[in-house]
Amino acid sequence: GEGADSAGEGADSAGEGADSAGEGAVSPGEGADSVGEGAASPGVVGLWRAVTVERENGQQVQYQITGSAEADPGRGKISHVSPIGKSLMGKKAGDTAEAPIPSGGAKLKIVSVR
Repeated sequence: GEGADSAGEGADSAGEGADSAGEGAVSPGEGADSVGEGAASPGVVGLWRAVTVERENGQQVQYQITGSAEADPGRGKISHVSPIGKSLMGKKAGDTAEAPIPSGGAKLKIVSVR
Protein backbone atom coordinates (compact mmCIF):
# COMPACT_ATOMS: atom_id res chain seq x y z
CA GLY A 1 0.00 0.00 0.00
CA GLU A 2 2.85 2.38 0.82
CA GLY A 3 4.35 1.99 -2.63
CA ALA A 4 1.10 3.14 -4.25
CA ASP A 5 1.03 6.26 -2.09
CA SER A 6 4.50 7.38 -3.03
CA ALA A 7 3.71 6.73 -6.71
CA GLY A 8 0.75 9.07 -6.28
CA GLU A 9 3.00 11.77 -4.89
CA GLY A 10 5.35 11.32 -7.79
CA ALA A 11 2.47 11.87 -10.19
CA ASP A 12 1.72 15.19 -8.47
CA SER A 13 5.22 16.50 -8.95
CA ALA A 14 5.16 15.31 -12.58
CA GLY A 15 2.01 17.40 -12.98
CA GLU A 16 3.81 20.45 -11.64
CA GLY A 17 6.65 19.82 -14.06
CA ALA A 18 4.14 19.71 -16.91
CA ASP A 19 2.85 23.15 -15.88
CA SER A 20 6.25 24.77 -16.06
CA ALA A 21 6.93 23.01 -19.37
CA GLY A 22 3.70 24.54 -20.60
CA GLU A 23 4.91 28.04 -19.71
CA GLY A 24 8.20 27.43 -21.52
CA ALA A 25 6.33 26.14 -24.55
CA VAL A 26 4.91 29.63 -25.17
CA SER A 27 8.16 31.21 -26.30
CA PRO A 28 9.41 28.75 -28.95
CA GLY A 29 6.14 29.05 -30.90
CA GLU A 30 7.58 31.14 -33.72
CA GLY A 31 6.19 29.00 -36.53
CA ALA A 32 2.67 28.52 -37.85
CA ASP A 33 1.62 27.00 -34.51
CA SER A 34 1.31 30.40 -32.89
CA VAL A 35 -1.03 31.73 -35.60
CA GLY A 36 -4.09 30.04 -34.13
CA GLU A 37 -3.50 31.26 -30.58
CA GLY A 38 -4.73 34.82 -30.89
CA ALA A 39 -6.34 37.20 -33.32
CA ALA A 40 -3.00 38.91 -33.99
CA SER A 41 -1.07 37.98 -37.12
CA PRO A 42 2.33 36.33 -36.71
CA GLY A 43 4.95 38.88 -35.74
CA VAL A 44 2.35 41.37 -34.49
CA VAL A 45 2.02 42.13 -30.78
CA GLY A 46 -1.17 40.61 -29.41
CA LEU A 47 -2.49 38.63 -26.49
CA TRP A 48 -0.16 35.85 -25.27
CA ARG A 49 2.77 37.06 -27.39
CA ALA A 50 6.27 37.40 -25.97
CA VAL A 51 7.67 40.80 -26.93
CA THR A 52 11.29 41.87 -26.54
CA VAL A 53 11.72 45.64 -26.41
CA GLU A 54 14.72 47.89 -26.12
CA ARG A 55 14.48 50.87 -23.80
CA GLU A 56 16.01 54.25 -24.59
CA ASN A 57 18.99 53.34 -22.37
CA GLY A 58 19.70 50.30 -24.57
CA GLN A 59 18.44 47.78 -21.99
CA GLN A 60 16.40 44.93 -23.47
CA VAL A 61 13.34 43.68 -21.62
CA GLN A 62 10.96 40.86 -22.47
CA TYR A 63 7.26 41.10 -21.72
CA GLN A 64 4.49 38.61 -22.23
CA ILE A 65 1.16 40.21 -23.09
CA THR A 66 -1.58 38.60 -20.98
CA GLY A 67 -5.16 39.21 -19.95
CA SER A 68 -5.60 41.46 -16.91
CA ALA A 69 -6.28 38.45 -14.64
CA GLU A 70 -2.95 36.80 -15.57
CA ALA A 71 -0.79 39.92 -15.42
CA ASP A 72 2.24 39.74 -13.13
CA PRO A 73 4.52 42.72 -13.94
CA GLY A 74 7.20 41.47 -11.55
CA ARG A 75 7.55 38.38 -13.76
CA GLY A 76 7.36 40.27 -17.07
CA LYS A 77 3.69 39.45 -17.67
CA ILE A 78 1.84 42.63 -18.52
CA SER A 79 -1.83 43.12 -19.28
CA HIS A 80 -2.92 44.17 -22.76
CA VAL A 81 -4.81 47.04 -21.08
CA SER A 82 -1.85 48.32 -19.05
CA PRO A 83 -0.17 51.52 -20.37
CA ILE A 84 2.82 49.59 -21.79
CA GLY A 85 0.65 46.71 -23.02
CA LYS A 86 -1.72 49.11 -24.81
CA SER A 87 1.15 50.95 -26.47
CA LEU A 88 2.63 47.67 -27.77
CA MET A 89 -0.59 46.06 -29.08
CA GLY A 90 -0.75 45.82 -32.86
CA LYS A 91 2.90 46.83 -33.36
CA LYS A 92 5.58 44.64 -34.90
CA ALA A 93 9.37 44.21 -34.71
CA GLY A 94 11.12 47.40 -35.78
CA ASP A 95 8.26 49.64 -34.59
CA THR A 96 8.65 52.07 -31.73
CA ALA A 97 5.96 52.28 -29.07
CA GLU A 98 5.53 55.26 -26.78
CA ALA A 99 4.44 54.10 -23.34
CA PRO A 100 3.02 56.60 -20.89
CA ILE A 101 4.80 55.83 -17.62
CA PRO A 102 4.93 57.82 -14.35
CA SER A 103 8.32 59.36 -15.19
CA GLY A 104 7.05 60.59 -18.60
CA GLY A 105 6.80 58.94 -22.00
CA ALA A 106 9.17 56.08 -22.68
CA LYS A 107 10.09 55.04 -26.20
CA LEU A 108 10.29 51.28 -26.54
CA LYS A 109 11.76 49.84 -29.73
CA ILE A 110 10.27 46.44 -30.49
CA VAL A 111 13.11 43.97 -31.12
CA SER A 112 11.08 40.79 -31.63
CA VAL A 113 7.59 39.36 -31.28
CA ARG A 114 7.05 35.63 -30.73
